[in-house]
Amino acid sequence: MLIRVQNARRHVDALRNAMSSPVPEPLEHYLPALEELAACLRGIQRDLNAAGAPQRQRGRLSREVRALRLELSRVQRLAAEGACFYAGWTRLVGAFASGYSRSGDPAPLAPVPSLTVDV
Repeated sequence: MLIRVQNARRHVDALRNAMSSPVPEPLEHYLPALEELAACLRGIQRDLNAAGAPQRQRGRLSREVRALRLELSRVQRLAAEGACFYAGWTRLVGAFASGYSRSGDPAPLAPVPSLTVDV
């Protein structure tokens, strides 16, 4: 179980590093790692529900889980800040593209329908 928590922490750390990197890589690149992270977390939950942690691992496991929780909260904050950034950027682009509404707010962007086919 301890190894699963450590693996989960490695996946979260890699995701956090990717999210804070200035390189504009799409997050889809990290979907396999996120799927592995989800599998690790499900395994940890299953192990804890089945038998609990062995007595000799409880202290270290507790520290690892706390560290994992901290890493997950950092990733959550990065995602929330990224969402706020893009929402603001969308408002600016809307103002540039469509002007302002009567109330003085930037006009909302109308989505452009598109279709992509990968062959």
